[in-house]
Amino acid sequence: MSRTMYDSVNAGSIPRGATMTAGYGNGEFKWTAADWALFPHARHVRIDVNGTDPQGCGVLDVERFDATPAMVPGWIRARRKALPLGRAVIYCSRSSVPAVQAAAGGLRYSLWVADWTNAPHHAGDAIAVQYRNTPGYDLSVVYDDTWHSR
Repeated sequence: MSRTMYDSVNAGSIPRGATMTAGYGNGEFKWTAADWALFPHARHVRIDVNGTDPQGCGVLDVERFDATPAMVPGWIRARRKALPLGRAVIYCSRSSVPAVQAAAGGLRYSLWVADWTNAPHHAGDAIAVQYRNTPGYDLSVVYDDTWHSR
């Protein structure tokens, strides 16, 4: 079974019927409580763009102008310390996966991979694949039925 997840820098752009949403927990595009409240029945996934909130955010955003692969091991360790049972997810482009893997070494984490093919698909063992960009939001297919920020 798979689910569709929507993410955007602007929560108001995401369709209100979304059942899984991802938004920013910090940084320039941080979602407010009112933004999250637009989706009261959705699973919420919080994204950490600068590596400073491993307790409140379940995803580290590794891309240009955000976190770097070098920040991955420290963030994973901090996430495990803050939430021993919490999942550590790294978001990155498909081309950045080797750098993330090398940086993480043997640390356990899950991947959310950006691979814009415009159709849902698998990308290795990633738990989610962001496959499409629209003018207001991005779409991802999520293959793990239990995944959400906490």
